[in-house]
Amino acid sequence: MTQQLARSHDRVIFRLLSDVRFCERAGRSISYSRLTDWIPLGAGIKTLELGCGPGRYVALLGRLGGSVVGVDPVSFPTWARISQLKNVEFHSAVQAEALPFSDGEFDACICIGALLYFDSPDLGLSELHRVLKPGSRVVLRSVNRTNLYTARTGAPIDPASNNLYTMMELVELVEQHGFRVVERFSHGFFPSRLTNFWWYAANVILPDTLLTWLSSRTPTERHVNNSLFLTRI
Repeated sequence: MTQQLARSHDRVIFRLLSDVRFCERAGRSISYSRLTDWIPLGAGIKTLELGCGPGRYVALLGRLGGSVVGVDPVSFPTWARISQLKNVEFHSAVQAEALPFSDGEFDACICIGALLYFDSPDLGLSELHRVLKPGSRVVLRSVNRTNLYTARTGAPIDPASNNLYTMMELVELVEQHGFRVVERFSHGFFPSRLTNFWWYAANVILPDTLLTWLSSRTPTERHVNNSLFLTRI
């Protein structure tokens, strides 16, 4: 199953790199946290992805013409293919709590599914605030602490999760660190049974239309993901 999931991620990244229209549609979709509704693209705009993992969002923004820097504690084989884009770069061995960048170096940031692994959310958000220019835009997404799976089982979806928040807790956290919330929304369905099969099916088999429908049938407080559009004050 792990190999099949890896191949699925490879296929998505290949399509992002080869199909601009797919990038445009994905960037506006809720499964990609509507990135391009908030993150600016164009000459002179430099975006940081904090906790980029395999690089899916770096590939998307880079293919649409953005200048993107992806950082993560570990490196991924997919970075080599994405790095064929001349306007992207990756840095490994980078922790959110100690970013190797100058004050005010970036115009925007995306942090999708990484906050829950920070050693210190307070230090990580303080560092993010430091490396962003005033007025910079941020898309932040994290797992909802009261999602359906956790509410029914008492356990996090990912046992490695350190930091889980409700929507209001997440809003309060970012506001304490110099960010203003412009928009907030949630989505996602994750069952409390057959979870290994569901993880595989959601990433490999099921179409986005079905995933979106299941999300729409789930109470807001039981959604998997909370997303915020922020500005750096």
